[in-house]
Amino acid sequence: MLWPLAADAGLFDKYGVNFNLQYVQGSATAVQALLAGDLQMVEVAGSAVVAAQAAKQSLVMTMGFLNQTVWRIMAKPEITSVDQLKGKNIAVTRVGNADYFAWSQLAAKQGWKVEDFKFLNANDAPGQVTMLKTGNADAIALSPPNEIQAQKQAGAHLLLDEATYKIPEQQVGMAISPAYLAQNRATALNVSKASIEAMALWKKDPAKAKAVIGKYLKTEDQEYIDDGYSAYGPLWPNPPFPSKDGFTTVISEVAEQTPAAKSVTAEQCMDTSLVQELVDSGFVKQMLG
Repeated sequence: MLWPLAADAGLFDKYGVNFNLQYVQGSATAVQALLAGDLQMVEVAGSAVVAAQAAKQSLVMTMGFLNQTVWRIMAKPEITSVDQLKGKNIAVTRVGNADYFAWSQLAAKQGWKVEDFKFLNANDAPGQVTMLKTGNADAIALSPPNEIQAQKQAGAHLLLDEATYKIPEQQVGMAISPAYLAQNRATALNVSKASIEAMALWKKDPAKAKAVIGKYLKTEDQEYIDDGYSAYGPLWPNPPFPSKDGFTTVISEVAEQTPAAKSVTAEQCMDTSLVQELVDSGFVKQMLG
């Protein structure tokens, strides 16, 4: 929601960027659109950057918006403990997408293998909720505020908040091709400025941030909006570097499905020069304190 907030508040205009915000379903799809030249920069999960690097595709994350796991495990009412999930049907957006790795983390914590779950592809969060509602799935992993829909539509309950694990994991951030960055550094820097100011605005003006959540997610459900607002503000990194430790976690996760990822390093996945420039200039401190 940082880029929708920045767009709605006129921050891209403020920094002289003609920013056409487009919604693309799924990080993998967004990366392919970028590599095809249809997009110039994307907000994607770290797993998509690792997968691109494993495929010898040129992509780096320049800012980290969320550097730790935040998945919430939602289960049917009759499932009352994590131990009961072994062998159960799990709806994911797609095997290999970011929410899939919530289950590899849980399996590791439990001393299980990820194969101890039976995965079903649901395409997106609404699809996951539908599969839970119809009984085709026993549990799903959702990021806030989507778990509210699972509660209301599928009668699900929160079984586990993986944020309590405090595991460094590179979730969403700004990603770009190194070639585009080299040729359009000023534009990328200004997008970074707008993103950082949006982080500050999120905390400074809750009403504005909540209005943007409702507008872009097309909902008037106040509980859903409030949950989406409160979940992320405390987690914006300051300064917003992508996380080396977070990428190290993601590389090991992606390597479970893509052996070529074993040779990828965290350093390959990141370019921290934009954020470093804004730290050195005092911009980050001015905005985020």
